[in-house]
Amino acid sequence: MKTSIHLLMLVGLLGLITSCQKEYGQEQIAPAGEAHFSAVQEFEEMGLRYPRFGKGFTKAPLINQVDDPSLPKGQQVGNTFLVRTRQGIFYSLAATDLTPGHVITVWAVVFNQPQNCAFYPEACLGSDLSNPEVLGDAIYTSGGVVKPNGTIRLRAFLREGDASGSMAHEVSTAFPPTGLLDLDDGEVHLVIRDHGPAIPGKVYEQRSSFTGGCEVSFPPFSAFPRNEGECANIFAAIHVAE
Repeated sequence: MKTSIHLLMLVGLLGLITSCQKEYGQEQIAPAGEAHFSAVQEFEEMGLRYPRFGKGFTKAPLINQVDDPSLPKGQQVGNTFLVRTRQGIFYSLAATDLTPGHVITVWAVVFNQPQNCAFYPEACLGSDLSNPEVLGDAIYTSGGVVKPNGTIRLRAFLREGDASGSMAHEVSTAFPPTGLLDLDDGEVHLVIRDHGPAIPGKVYEQRSSFTGGCEVSFPPFSAFPRNEGECANIFAAIHVAE
């Protein structure tokens, strides 16, 4: 039974990325200047070296992937900014229209060799993760509890070559843990996963893993989590290399 649940989780993640690419116009997947990146000061305070010039900053909207009467599929629900540093990637994320009190995690789905994706130079699809030549991975980056007004802001740094947060360590996947290997040309999709209402005594587990607090993982795009134990991938943003 547990294996089936994990398989549904994987299918949900891959399906989300596949759909997400269709919701974007090319003007939304675009370079961003330093002036657009609200986390530059904090980035510098962390002691990180300055971005790789020419490929430093990108911006991408968060797009809802669940078709729901209260929030139609394809609607923009936030923004993300990403900077490629000399040691890894650093992103800032602001999301709205989340369910107050729910726990969410953010996953960096990386395609280290996007030129090997099926529809290159368009954005990679979830199905490309099964191609070993793409060198793909899905890596935990951050998590938190949604505020009473339905918003959350998160920032995280993913170091080059760090695969310790790979989803492959938790569930069976079509890809081995690799981490982010190509800082210049790797494609990064930020995926928000909703772990349902915060469960007393399990919040840390919920906010720090793919399966945390998950008794049921909805099939792709079928519903938002409402009750304890329900999980689903709901929003996503695509950052392609320039």
